[in-house]
Amino acid sequence: MRSDLTDPSCNPLHLGLAFLERWRVYEASVYMAWGDGRLDPAEVTAARAIVHELDLELEGLSPGSLLRVGPPVLADIGLGRLDERGRHLAYATAAWVALCDQREHPAERAILTTLAHRMGLDPGTAFLLETSARLVCAHASTEPRAQYRALLQAVADLFPPSSAPPGGSQRAA
Repeated sequence: MRSDLTDPSCNPLHLGLAFLERWRVYEASVYMAWGDGRLDPAEVTAARAIVHELDLELEGLSPGSLLRVGPPVLADIGLGRLDERGRHLAYATAAWVALCDQREHPAERAILTTLAHRMGLDPGTAFLLETSARLVCAHASTEPRAQYRALLQAVADLFPPSSAPPGGSQRAA
């Protein structure tokens, strides 16, 4: 795991998240990828970028097998156990996956609404995170790993660890 925060190749958020929290972010993204009932090639590529950028392949598990077997059960992901940064990252990542194929299916919109509710994100916070994902996706010609790194940076810039998010955010009970 990289530890030098001044290294521009380091991901700004995953350094503050434990492996299990990063895994939950990935599970939420797989749930979203299957949201419209099928896996688009862009969603598979996005999942690979997430695995790489969150260093999940270094932990000896097979993230690809989770993607192939289908969506996890939402209640089993443990979104309520994510800390605030984990919830922000999980939501932004799910929004990015929903948009990475350049179209948002109505089922994906419903999943974003459900995720925001389950994670206790207020509408303003959800909007900021979705806007970040949309801006990243607007650069469709950019390689997915670079897009995801840009999303990580955007979330880190919006919600630094020592500050409260704009509009507040509360965890659902």
